[in-house]
Amino acid sequence: MMKNYEKSAALFTKVSDSAKNPLIKCLSTYFVVNVLQTYSQLTEEEIKAKALLLHSRINKNYTYESWKAYTESEKQEIHVMILTKIIDDVTSWLFF
Repeated sequence: MMKNYEKSAALFTKVSDSAKNPLIKCLSTYFVVNVLQTYSQLTEEEIKAKALLLHSRINKNYTYESWKAYTESEKQEIHVMILTKIIDDVTSWLFF
C-alpha cells in the first residue's frame, strides 16, 4: 500500500484550520507542525505561526491543570482511547 503523506498533511491542515473542538484542533495541528511537517505545503514560517497561534489560544483558555482535566474526560470516549498516547504528547508540546 502506498502512503500519501502530502495528502495527509493537506487534510490535517484543513482540519486544523476548521475544527471547533479544541482537542481535534490540537491533535490535527500537532500532526501538521510535527509529524507531517516535511510533507506540508506550508512554509516553515507558516508552520511556526500555526503552532504559536494554537499555543496562545490554548494557553488563553486553559491552564495545564484544566487542559489535563479536559483531555482526561475526553479519553473516556472509546474512539479517543486509541489516541491516549498522542494526546499526552500534545499536552507536553503545548505546555512544556
